[in-house]
Amino acid sequence: EIVGCDWSSDVCSSDLCGWGASINPFVRNFKKIIGVDISMANIQKAQEIYKNYPHIEFQHKPIQNIDFKDNYADLIVSSLVFHQVSKTDRIETFRKISKVLKPEGKMVLADQLIMFEPHEDNGKFNDVYRYLLKSTTPRGFYEERIKPFIQDDYIYTWEDMLKNTPEEYRYYSIADMQTEIEGLGLQIIKTKEFTPFFGMILIGKKV
Repeated sequence: EIVGCDWSSDVCSSDLCGWGASINPFVRNFKKIIGVDISMANIQKAQEIYKNYPHIEFQHKPIQNIDFKDNYADLIVSSLVFHQVSKTDRIETFRKISKVLKPEGKMVLADQLIMFEPHEDNGKFNDVYRYLLKSTTPRGFYEERIKPFIQDDYIYTWEDMLKNTPEEYRYYSIADMQTEIEGLGLQIIKTKEFTPFFGMILIGKKV
């Protein structure tokens, strides 16, 4: 079960599907499944894996270029996509998702994002920020360009991150996501935190 939802229905779309791992749990629950990925190599591998499933197809395109008809999908699954695209592209993608989802449709999003309110717990954000800088930045770049400037006795805040990080590399939070989707007819229904910086979010249309 994924954040408390039942998925037996018609159309499922998986964005940044890779080799199709995010599709596998839904193979027998949907009449049609569409996987989308920006990598042609991933698409070809997924096509080979699922070649015996005629109800599954794959499309080679970035997530922000999905072009399904309105009210088409019962479920959209996104795995580790949104932290890799710009704020402008995230908003545009959510705009399209709002149109593509059926009125009772849902989106399940698993991604790297700050799962708590960073403004309310500077100490916790400081720990998470230091960990993410060290573990997600290419090692050479971190050692040469970041580590020498990290102050051991300083508490880094969300505002520090915004000030010192180019927009395309900034972390984003649950609150940011809510702000981005609130004017697009979408809402966060439920969240499930696995770590302070990774979780799953269930999104649906506003009633």
